[in-house]
Amino acid sequence: MNTRFCVVPYHDLHIGHLHIILENWRCAHKSGGKFVLALYDSPCHFMPRGIASAPVSTMQDRYVEDLDWFGIAPDEIVWSSRNAEAHWQANQTLHVPRDTGSVWSVYNAHPPGVPWHTYHPWQTLAVVVDDHEAEIGGFCRGTDLLPQTQLYDYFCHQLGWNPPRQQYLPTICHEDAESKISKRDCGETLRDLRGAGYTARDITQSIAEMMRIYGMAGSTAHSLVIPSGYLTSREVRPLPHDPYWHAKLKVVEGSAEAEQLNIRAAIMASRMSRSVT
Repeated sequence: MNTRFCVVPYHDLHIGHLHIILENWRCAHKSGGKFVLALYDSPCHFMPRGIASAPVSTMQDRYVEDLDWFGIAPDEIVWSSRNAEAHWQANQTLHVPRDTGSVWSVYNAHPPGVPWHTYHPWQTLAVVVDDHEAEIGGFCRGTDLLPQTQLYDYFCHQLGWNPPRQQYLPTICHEDAESKISKRDCGETLRDLRGAGYTARDITQSIAEMMRIYGMAGSTAHSLVIPSGYLTSREVRPLPHDPYWHAKLKVVEGSAEAEQLNIRAAIMASRMSRSVT
């Protein structure tokens, strides 16, 4: 069974990504399938606002280098933008809006009494088509993406395809944090941990310990928590590897969008200053 890990390639991988990647890699190799690294690169080209990054080819090389260090290099790499024609063909059936700022409700597809959600329809369509083109039979991803399941499956059925098997895994957070580790929040990356002197074994053992604690907690736990004493024996100084991480378009000064970008810029400035002190 082919599995995949899908990521928007604008920031380096972190331990939350690794947790999901390991499960996908194990499932693929246990079943004799391929592990596919799926780069959803379209937002890097046409998003109306967002974060600019290094060229996709550069991010691809960094991801492969990170995964190869753990011994789980991908068997195949897919760029979503290269499936643009297939996306267009699928949309002749679905007729979803191309604008990534639009939302799509599938209220009629929901079971009675189940609250409906809103989604970015084109992104979901693109991922569905990319998975079909790569012959993905199943994948694991974080529980934060669980609300997208219904639209994903709905599009598959509308196109006459069987949805891949899906497993949703708990996200990872720090002991004193309320939300998951995220590349959007400039969390420590795998490169940061490696630069601090941690080995691949140190990091994977920490994930195994998180899973053990999570299993003991049963249904009362919603996230994996980095346990006290793990990945804290060495000082992690974020490396200066984000020179491309900046606002892509001009925004109105004083707007909510400008404030958000200012916060992100301040986070990056803090990381950069700590990396050289």
